[in-house]
Parts: sequence; structure tokens; C-alpha cells
Amino acid sequence: MAAAAANTDGLEESIADVQHIVESPVASAGVEEDTLFGHDLHLSTNPDPAAAADDDDERSEAKVRLDAAEKFILRSDSSIPGSLTGVSAGKYLSAVDEIIRLSCGGVDGDVHGRATGLLETVMSRLRKEFRHLISLHSANLDADRRSFQSSSLSMPSENSDLTAEDFSTSIEEEQHAAEERGWCFLSDQSCNLIPSEVMPVLKEIADRMIAAGYQQELCQAYSSARQGFLNGFLSVLGVDQLSIEHAQTIERRTLQEKVGKWIRRLNFIVRVFLPRERELCDQIFVASDELKEESFRKTAERVVLQQLDLGDVIATRLQSQNEVFLLLDIYEALSDLQAFFSWDSDEFICTEVEQIVQRVGKAVRGSLAKFEDAIRGEKLWKPRQSGQIDPMVRYGMTYITTMVCYSSSLNLLLHDDGVDGGDNSVRGESMTLFGQRMHLSMSYIEFRIQEKSKFYQEDDALKYIFLMNNVLYMVLKVEDSGLEALLGDDWIHTRHRQIQEYATCYLRASWSKPLSNLKDDGLWSASGAPSSAVKGRFKKFNLAFEEIWSKQTAWVVPDPQLREDLRLLILMTVIPGYRSFFMRYGSRLGGVQQPSKYLKYTPEDLENYLSDLFEGASEKSNHLRRKLGS
Repeated sequence: MAAAAANTDGLEESIADVQHIVESPVASAGVEEDTLFGHDLHLSTNPDPAAAADDDDERSEAKVRLDAAEKFILRSDSSIPGSLTGVSAGKYLSAVDEIIRLSCGGVDGDVHGRATGLLETVMSRLRKEFRHLISLHSANLDADRRSFQSSSLSMPSENSDLTAEDFSTSIEEEQHAAEERGWCFLSDQSCNLIPSEVMPVLKEIADRMIAAGYQQELCQAYSSARQGFLNGFLSVLGVDQLSIEHAQTIERRTLQEKVGKWIRRLNFIVRVFLPRERELCDQIFVASDELKEESFRKTAERVVLQQLDLGDVIATRLQSQNEVFLLLDIYEALSDLQAFFSWDSDEFICTEVEQIVQRVGKAVRGSLAKFEDAIRGEKLWKPRQSGQIDPMVRYGMTYITTMVCYSSSLNLLLHDDGVDGGDNSVRGESMTLFGQRMHLSMSYIEFRIQEKSKFYQEDDALKYIFLMNNVLYMVLKVEDSGLEALLGDDWIHTRHRQIQEYATCYLRASWSKPLSNLKDDGLWSASGAPSSAVKGRFKKFNLAFEEIWSKQTAWVVPDPQLREDLRLLILMTVIPGYRSFFMRYGSRLGGVQQPSKYLKYTPEDLENYLSDLFEGASEKSNHLRRKLGS
């Protein structure tokens, strides 16, 4: 009887505790928030073992406990998201713990049935609260977005001297700068996607839903909220999702402009969002390793598969040779995504990524083949009569050297395709597949240069200027791009030797005729050189020099170093011979009528005139041509 009395007293104390919770205010100012999850707030008691044997008392206790928990649950405001806060959160979750225990069995059937029904109610509220806590922070970021965007663009003042064109350029530059600042903003915010003070609440909710067997509902709430969060997060920059339907019908030029943002979006997902999601899942779903993986997988699938579908459409539309760099950007972004999921080769998303990577890779190889065909199949048109760099050479070398930035990816693509780089006799055995392929493409360009130089048959001197300009352009592009490391030093040295040979050929073709008039042959006799012969020599030299000068001041050598080297080479070849001839025979014309007709130029005059060569200044040439002819 004493034991029974003791048990009755314990039960009465337990009931009193429960009633105290029910009747107390929802929020008590006397309880600190940090005590909510630091202590056991369960409503259960530990009855005396002897008393627990009494079935009637046990049923009575379970019913009282359920009544108290139910009354508190129904009394709590479940209609307002975010209302599960403060002291009420701890008491509410303690009541949830009681309901979970009573719904697991071992109690009266009526109690078990009521607890099971009530469990659905509390799990629904916890799911909504869980999603609300995650989505809430998108709203916080949206406020940051409005503040950020309002300060990102600045308009010119009314007193600005900008023209309409300058204004347009200024706006574009400001928009680009704002976008760059925006991505920095995103990176700064990325470590705080879920504030640290919210994490314990999310974990407490997750623990109870897992214990109650509501893993799937929890996973669904998490993955859908996180996808919405990402979309809100990226809206900070206005990086709206491009729909597949829009990508299929949008103009190609507009599509190209949007691809850059799509690539950035995917890079952000791979480098920031997904790693952070992995950390969040590990922190929130501590109670279930299986749920960690499933929640991360579903979130990743929701976010990534939409990007993959869009990337597939984009890659299908970007097929021209000039779009290869956009395709390579897409390929590298997708390769990073593929690497992220490489830990699980059986993962569905990994398989999807692999398939689209292969399709994009095929498109890249097709674009590269189109470029090579375009170089080989270019129609031969007569080059401009200035010896300038051929547009095909500029295009081809710009195309090739830009691809150096993608050499690692292209090595993989060419290896996967089993592509051979060309004739082994023209490359080193250590050259990469990309280096071999570029070597082959450049050999096509060099062949076209040689073919086009044949249009200058009427003027060999201009042909060699054309050859020097174009070969040097290739050399400089190789040196500036880092392609030299792939082609080897021998490639550069061979082309420099070619340029030197072309310079020698140019001198011979251009200056042999005027210099032939500065020889002593036939001028000397016992009585000295006859004035008529000397006059003839000076006259012929002057005519030949003026003809060369008139043409070659209109020719163009764009590289300043080559231009100065050629001028110096000409000076070293022409001036010493002319000065010697001028000093020996100029005095012979002192007695002839109008000697200035023959002694038109001093050696210093020639030096000044030769400094005008290869500038391509036609108006200046015409003015000086009139002067020369006077």
C-alpha cells in the first residue's frame, strides 16, 4: 500500500507538471532561449518500477500525458509560419517527443490511435516550419539585392560632356562593373546561406521528423526550399533562369550573350552552392546518414538537371566554327560539375552530365574541323597592294592562340576522339595532341600565305614584304600566347630565319637596280670621267630611287621593330655606296648647266626620305612625290 501511495503521489506530481505547462503563458520572459535545447524538456516521468506494473495506472498516466501534450499542441498557434520560437519552441518540441513515444505503441489502443492522428498534425507543422526557416533567408537576401542594385549603376550628370555613343559605352561598362561587384557580393554571402543561429532549430526539427518516420516529407521540404533559395540568391544579379523554350527560339546573337551568364550560374552552383549544400546536409541531418545523401542528391538533381537540359539545347544551337569558345566554356563548366560527382559513378546525375559533356565535346571537335576546312578551302583573292597582314592570317592566328587557354580541355577532347595531329615528321614526339593539332592548322595558314604571295609576281619586293609581315605576325602571336611552349623553340627559330631570308631577297629585288648605277665601271679614263656619263648615272639613280620611294611609302610594315630593322638595313646598303659615289663624282658636274637636276639629293637627304618607308601614308606620299618630281 505504501508503494501504491508513493506511485499515486508521483503520478499526481507529473499531472501537475503537465498542467503547469498547458496553463502557463506561451512565452515566459524568465526563461533564457539558450536553455531550450540544452536540457531534456520531455514531459515523461520515471515512475516507480513497482507502480509501472499496475496496468490501470499506466493507461491512466499515458492518457493524462497525451491529453496534456495534445492540449498544448492545439493551443499553440500553428497558422503563422515562424511562430515556433522562444520558450514555446522548447515546450512544443517536448510535447512532440511525447506524442512520438506514445504513437510508437506499448500503450492503450485508444491512446495509440489518438497519438498517431495527432502525430500527422505536428509533423505537418514541423515540415512547414522547417521550410519557412530556410526560405526566410531568401527574403533577407532580396532586401540586400534591392539595396545593392540601387547603388550599382550610376547615371551621368546633366553637365556631362558624353556623346550618345560615349553614354552607351559608359552604361555598358557600368553594367559590366556592377555584374562583377555582384558576383563578389554573392561570394561574400555564400558562407552565410543559413545563419549559424538557425542551424540548431533546423536540426531539432529534423531529428523529430526522422524519429517519427517522416524522412521523405523532410527531404522534399528541404530540396524544394533550397532550389527556391538558390533562384532567389542568384536574382541578386538578375541572373534569371533562361528557359529551354526561349533558348530554342531566341536569336543566335542574343543566345550568345546569355550563354556567359548561364556559364557563371553553373560555375556558381558547382563551386559554391553544391559544396555548401553538402555541408548543410551533414549538419542538419545528423540523425540519418541515408537522409543526408538523399537530401543532397535531390537538391542537386533539382538544381543541376535544369541546367543540363538548357546546356544541351545551347550546345545544339552553337555549331559554327566561331562559337567554339562558347562551347569550350560550356565544356569546362560541365567538366567541373562532372568532377564534383566523380565520387559516385553510379549516380544518376553523373550519368546525365557525362552524356551532355560528350555531346558538347563532339560539337567542339566539329567546330574545330570546320575551322580547318575554312582555312584550307579559302578562296584565293589578290591581296591588297600594300603588303599588309592578310585577314585570313589574322583570323586564323587569333582563333588558334585563343584556344591556348583551353589546351587542357582540348587535349582531353582530342584524345577521346582518337585524333591524330598530323605528320610525325613535322612535330616533336613530346608534343601534346593539342600542340600537334595547332601545328597542323598553322601549316595550313603558312601554305595559304605562300599561295597568296604568288599574286605579287609583278613586284617581287612587295611579295617579300607580304611574306615578312605575315610570318612575323604568326611568330608574335605564338610568342605572346604561350603556344611556343607547345610547338617548341625550333618552330620560332625556323620562322625567324625565314624572315631574315625574305629581308635579303627584298633588298636584292628592290635596291639592286638603283645601286647598279653607282659603280665605277666605264666612268674612268685617262682624262677622267666624262661629265655626260656621270650625269647619266646620277639621273638613272634618281629615277630609280624616286620610283621605289613613291611605291614603298604606301606599303605597310605594321610591326615597328621590323619596320625599323628594314629601314636600317636599307640605309646600311644604300647610303654608304651613294655617299662614296657622290663624293667621287659630284664635283665633276660643277661646270654643267643646272647641276641640281642631277645632284638632287645629298646622302643626308636620302636618309631622311628613307625614314618615310613602310608607313602606308598615301597623302604624305603624294605630297612628297610631287616634291621629288619638282
